[in-house]
Amino acid sequence: MTPKSSKATEKTYEFNADGRYGVALYCSSSRHLMLFQLNTNESRTVQMNCDTSNAQSLTMSGNITDTTDTPEAYGVAVGWLYDIVFGSSGTYAIKNVPPGKYDLAAVTLKTINNKTVPQKFYIERNIDFLANDNAHNITLTAANTVGVTGHTLSAAAGATAEAYLITANNTYFTAARDGSWYLPEGVLPEDIFVFFGFDNTSKVLMLEAYRATEVPKTDKNIDLSYIRPLNGVTYDNSGTFGGLGYQPSAQSRPLRAYVAMLHKDATDANCDLVLSPGWMQGKNSYTIPDLSGLNGFAAAWYGDQADGAEIDAIMADRSVEEMLESKKIFMRYGADLFLMPNIRYEIASETIF
Repeated sequence: MTPKSSKATEKTYEFNADGRYGVALYCSSSRHLMLFQLNTNESRTVQMNCDTSNAQSLTMSGNITDTTDTPEAYGVAVGWLYDIVFGSSGTYAIKNVPPGKYDLAAVTLKTINNKTVPQKFYIERNIDFLANDNAHNITLTAANTVGVTGHTLSAAAGATAEAYLITANNTYFTAARDGSWYLPEGVLPEDIFVFFGFDNTSKVLMLEAYRATEVPKTDKNIDLSYIRPLNGVTYDNSGTFGGLGYQPSAQSRPLRAYVAMLHKDATDANCDLVLSPGWMQGKNSYTIPDLSGLNGFAAAWYGDQADGAEIDAIMADRSVEEMLESKKIFMRYGADLFLMPNIRYEIASETIF
């Protein structure tokens, strides 16, 4: 198993025609490690780079107006950042955006029967956002906005149901309000629509990811009962996750991967593990590997003595290969939502095993 090419910031590996493999990459700047454990028929390549763009963060701002309506408020999103502007016109300012190519999205909001309801949706795609832009104005017209359709969104008592639209260029937009989820017209197959369910007591999570053009346009009830919760979250390097089996319900999506997160509180360091069904081979438990002795990792590396760990199931209509290579992996821990676009990491130190 040798590099096909090797540069200071890029390494490409070729794997055997069959069998399992693992890839571990450590970003020294963020003290974050990603570990993928797959088999070759699920994904033959993994691309990664460390996110160092926050130091170069920019500001997207401008005026927003509507020529055909008087909304109570606007919502504007670039990347993961979201701004609300009240009134029929105003100025938006979204700060700390990493440089790159984005889709800029906006929505008009009104209150109808005590519910905040999206009215119109606007999207401007493929913006090269490489410098501070203080004059990126948005004018909503009948021609450049589309309507949104709504359906109910629910979950069992004690659970949270959410929905998100993630556009092709990684702009994230909340797509659920007041017990309803909304889908704009005119979305592309490259856009993704995601439903999240999260049980606030057992910490059980379910994710359903669709191509935005293929989302079932029906009322949505998120059922978390068929995913078994963990019986504890503290492990060391020989600890084992148990209860990883799941019991599909009539509305469940296929199981695509398990995502585990280990953390060490004292150093604010994290390790994420993506385990494919092929790697698991039907097993319902997983033992955390001891990475401290591998090449590139110090003996005292945080992964050998995690303060805590948890594992979640990813349910989606996409293969592991698509999630890793083609688009994105989505995770939610506690109250936070994470996106890892295209799994591209600059290699600070690496180990293939």
